[in-house]
Amino acid sequence: METLLPCTRRSADWRRISTYAAAAFVGMLIASCGSRQSTSTQEPVATAEATTRSRPALPEIQDASADDVLAAVREPGARVVVVNVWATWCAPCRQEFPDLMKLNERYQDRGMRLVLVTADFDDQIGEARQFLAQQGVEFLTYHKTGNDQRFIDGLSSKWTGALPATLVYDSHGVLKHFWEGRATFETMESNVLDVLSGQQASRTKEN
Repeated sequence: METLLPCTRRSADWRRISTYAAAAFVGMLIASCGSRQSTSTQEPVATAEATTRSRPALPEIQDASADDVLAAVREPGARVVVVNVWATWCAPCRQEFPDLMKLNERYQDRGMRLVLVTADFDDQIGEARQFLAQQGVEFLTYHKTGNDQRFIDGLSSKWTGALPATLVYDSHGVLKHFWEGRATFETMESNVLDVLSGQQASRTKEN
């Protein structure tokens, strides 16, 4: 499992760093655009209707406490539930996101439920929704609210607050696996399969 440079929301420096990085990027973009020469005055202009059609629908994000997230975990119907706490300003979170979606696509028909919780600041929810849409998320996701430490402790005493954080539960809502930092697809998959195989073994014994 790759756990290099996990992010932590509790440090106010993260917000300053992300703001400075964004400002530097915008500055470079403006400079490059200013030096670019126009090669054509007849470029096609997209209509508002065409632009709307090409834009992915923005998924719903609902405010949630740790108790709300655990309630989503315990909703009936899933054999394994993967909770991932992430943020748009967290590079490892963004990097592992395609693997999370790949995992969901591969195992949702076998009873896996993916619960996504963004730890973005309130004024970044629009950016979070855009990112989720770009990643192909079409289901309800959650936004961490309330006191940070209370939310962290409410999910796991092992969690230091570093992001991304991933928790894997069985069908009874019992936490089976937990890790901080970016994980490979293979690590995610092995933990999901471990829970699925464990439940299959239990069913076999009961029969």
